[in-house]
Amino acid sequence: MPDGWFKSTRSGGSDNCVEVQHQPDGSTAVRHSKNPGGVQLVFSSDRWTGLLETVAMTRFPADSGEWGVARPRDCASAQARQSLDGCVELTHASAGSHEMLTFTAGEWFAFAGGVRADEFAWRLPAIRASGSS
Repeated sequence: MPDGWFKSTRSGGSDNCVEVQHQPDGSTAVRHSKNPGGVQLVFSSDRWTGLLETVAMTRFPADSGEWGVARPRDCASAQARQSLDGCVELTHASAGSHEMLTFTAGEWFAFAGGVRADEFAWRLPAIRASGSS
């Protein structure tokens, strides 16, 4: 994606998915592609790594038929919770605010597959040269 946001290759041609953008300061932002101007959850590098490790190890109903909650290691401010209707709610509290994104089971399943394939590990964003001739 030209603006630096990307999704799992497992999302296929879907426009409804978990999107990620790595920031120059080492943090990582997450949003829902259905509402690109809406809520963005921003995770520090350590918390992003913890979230990825947790997602890689957690099986929700889309994976195993069990309902559950995943809380990243050393990160009491974030959790992924699957509701009874199958949707996954990703929450993150920072700087006094509590934000949430909701994804369908299929959207989360594609994201989790990408996590397990190491598609979301933090990588230095490409810096575009400006004003060069």
